[in-house]
Amino acid sequence: MMIKRKVILIITAFLLITACNSENKNSKEIIASQDVNTLKGNVESGKVTYLQYCASCHGKLGQGSIGPNFTDAYWLHGSTREDLIKVITNGVPAKGMISWKEQLKSKEILNVASYILSLEGSQPSNAIAAQGKHKITGEEAVVSDQKDVVMDTSIKNIPLGGNKQSGAMLFNAVLGCAHCHGANAKGHKDNRNIRNMTLRYGNKASNVFDLVIQEGRNGTAMPPWNHLTDTQKKDVKTFIFSIQTKNK
Repeated sequence: MMIKRKVILIITAFLLITACNSENKNSKEIIASQDVNTLKGNVESGKVTYLQYCASCHGKLGQGSIGPNFTDAYWLHGSTREDLIKVITNGVPAKGMISWKEQLKSKEILNVASYILSLEGSQPSNAIAAQGKHKITGEEAVVSDQKDVVMDTSIKNIPLGGNKQSGAMLFNAVLGCAHCHGANAKGHKDNRNIRNMTLRYGNKASNVFDLVIQEGRNGTAMPPWNHLTDTQKKDVKTFIFSIQTKNK
């Protein structure tokens, strides 16, 4: 009788452990074991994560900013949920998009991808021009001159015309910018070289600079620099834009 009870207890414990392990199965394994395009994800949870980490580059409404617009039918790196998960997970270093696999869990990445897909057709009033290929026709987006586009009206414009020498001293020594971006902004690794901003962002480069100074870059080591005086911001910006690379 005692042996039977022990056997029953052992079997019960085994079943409970198995059930717990099944419920706590890593979301990465779940995603890997299925066609991710059939997984819906939690759109509302994805929105929360998006606003925390993605909105600073892609806009609070997905309208685009430093990063592309998510509300049209044009895509740069594929339009499926699987494509989005790959981009969020691995990043696009050449475009300044970091990998989020260390900061976000697999389930969170799935949720964000699902939220981004839900934005198509929402038509925010301040959306930037389409980029990439149409997801159905494959046609390239028509590139327009965006020099008059204001990406975010809440971002205070930092004018040029400051003291370039003062800006160089602030960047290289006083503020410690060179620690991450290299002496004279030549970069150390990844995309911390910011001498190529005008090549990467074209007519939006000035807006990008202003946005990053005000809000930083979520998920990276780049903090906001709102504590600087207007003169310091102006001098640093003048220095950075005086050393931009002219040719690809």
